[in-house]
Amino acid sequence: MEGAGRTIAQDQSLNWGPGDAFVIPGWSWSEHRADQDAVLFEMSDEPVLQAMCLYRRQRAGENAPAHGA
Repeated sequence: MEGAGRTIAQDQSLNWGPGDAFVIPGWSWSEHRADQDAVLFEMSDEPVLQAMCLYRRQRAGENAPAHGA
């Protein structure tokens, strides 16, 4: 919504700015880094997946990209 920065999801890097929209699959590891004060809006289908017993969550580890990506 506001600000600018970079998001790393799996092995992809995406620069974003005001008004940009992007989607990260729920099973993907991600990290957001702001270059300046930023406001991001997040939506999730977590409640639907939990109701269907399909939701899972993992800690960063094996699926996290190497730092410096």
